[in-house]
Formats: sequence, C-alpha cells, structure tokens
Amino acid sequence: MEGRDDPFRVARRASANGGSADAAQRPEVVDEHLFIGQRREGRKPQAVENVVRKYARQAGLVDVTPHTLRHTFGKGLLDAGVDLVTVAALLGHERLETTAIRAVERLSVER
Repeated sequence: MEGRDDPFRVARRASANGGSADAAQRPEVVDEHLFIGQRREGRKPQAVENVVRKYARQAGLVDVTPHTLRHTFGKGLLDAGVDLVTVAALLGHERLETTAIRAVERLSVER
C-alpha cells in the first residue's frame, strides 16, 4: 500500500528526509490554530465542530462538541492528579480561579 491511502506514507517520507512525521504533516501556517484547512488558514469554529461531530457519530457517540472534548480533557487531567496550575495553563485559562471553579463543580457533581 504505497499510494495516497497509505497512512504511513508521510511518516516514511519524513523519516527518509531526517525529519519527524509531525513536521512533515503540518505545513507552515500564519497563525496558531490547531486545525488548519487546505489553504493553510485556521479552520472556522463551525468547521471544527462539524468534523468533531462527524467522527463522534462514526464512533457511536452523541452530543460531542469541541467544548465537551475540552472539558473531558480537563477532567481527565484533574482525575490523574495533575496540579491546578498546569491544568489551567493547558486549558488556556488566564485566571486560576476559573479552573478552580470548574474543579469544585466537578467534585460537587460527583458526590
């Protein structure tokens, strides 16, 4: 399977060129969006939500949005014992209080 459908094609090409697969897959972009389109511009929020919903449906999940993924990520970090400062930084919260409020809400719901 050496054609376009080969999922390891990019990794092999990057390895042959002495680079990483991640670097080979992600082209230069002008901003810091996580998801980029074919024009190398950040994807619009609705486009990202559509992709998340599509793959969630394929996985048999319902009511999954980028926001629920973000909350799940944060909850998983807290459940794993990651400190609040690190979780706040990873979630992009400017104020630690925002993360602390979410952590307290999570604890009160679990009781």
